Amino acid sequence: MGKPAAGQTVHMANGKVTTVDTGTNVVTLAHEPVKSLNWPVMTMGFQVKDKMLLDKLIVGKTVDFEFTQAAKGYVITNE
Repeated sequence: MGKPAAGQTVHMANGKVTTVDTGTNVVTLAHEPVKSLNWPVMTMGFQVKDKMLLDKLIVGKTVDFEFTQAAKGYVITNE
């Protein structure tokens, strides 16, 4: 699994996979609130750091996932 860079905050959330775009390595999740970011419930796209995670992120599946902030959005680092 991909590990975040030193000093990066790792956020945790639970969400349902709504779409998977293997061409761009983006997974859209309808996720629960993220307390560490003060985010409400929402649906958004996340980059996937490790392409191996795409095999686990199946449309319709509910997952617990970890993510970090990147230069252009947020990146799932672990499922």
